[in-house]
Amino acid sequence: MQNGEFATFAFYLPVLFALVHVTGTFDTDLITLAVYMVALISGLVGPLITPKIGQKKLSIWGFSIVGIALLIAAAALYTGHNILLPFAAGLMLWGHYWDAENCMTIPSMVASARYRGISSGFAYMWIKVSGFLGIFLFPSFFAMIGTANATLFTVVFPLCGLLASIFILPEVYGYVSKEG
Repeated sequence: MQNGEFATFAFYLPVLFALVHVTGTFDTDLITLAVYMVALISGLVGPLITPKIGQKKLSIWGFSIVGIALLIAAAALYTGHNILLPFAAGLMLWGHYWDAENCMTIPSMVASARYRGISSGFAYMWIKVSGFLGIFLFPSFFAMIGTANATLFTVVFPLCGLLASIFILPEVYGYVSKEG
């Protein structure tokens, strides 16, 4: 789910900013840089708070933040308040960096040593499949249903990720393999 949310929204941020006239070409680059600087800070904060809240809660918080940010972005697009998009994008990437932290960590930790490579390989494959589908199919979907509707649809990814984090994801912070 984490790569689906990224590949369908965050990957296209410069295009979205230009398409809805948030900025000019040079400004689009600067605003995109600022959004990714927020993501960089999030990438540093996430591991610092993980010992206090654990991997599971980091994922729950991450998917929740992404869902809220995408709802804000969709509302901004529906109402024409496009100036809110860079702020929603920064918030979205903050949460995305938190929920993405688990996608390779947990499969590598919980698999037995014998299957660890296979487990992490399959996890990585599914991450890339969702990214491929999002990057190559989303523009057609975007053109078909419109910017605001496509952004609102994207909320499905963090919602599914949030539910999976709450009901399926094990807490692995502090986990020690029994195999030694």
